[in-house]
Amino acid sequence: MRTHRIDVLITKNSGGQMTTAKLTAARDLSLPVIMIDRPPPPPGVPYAETVEAASAWLRTGEAAAQTG
Repeated sequence: MRTHRIDVLITKNSGGQMTTAKLTAARDLSLPVIMIDRPPPPPGVPYAETVEAASAWLRTGEAAAQTG
């Protein structure tokens, strides 16, 4: 981050562990972080809150996913 003269981190809230390294680096450098929430899904589009719900939905074809 220093090499590229980054002075603020803007990232999406993916809810996973993939962002941990960049958040840790920003904290270590005392950089401000802007976290963007993911937008709600469009109306009528199915989605799953968890990997388990998505897997069940794909296996069974049942409405394990929610609708936006």
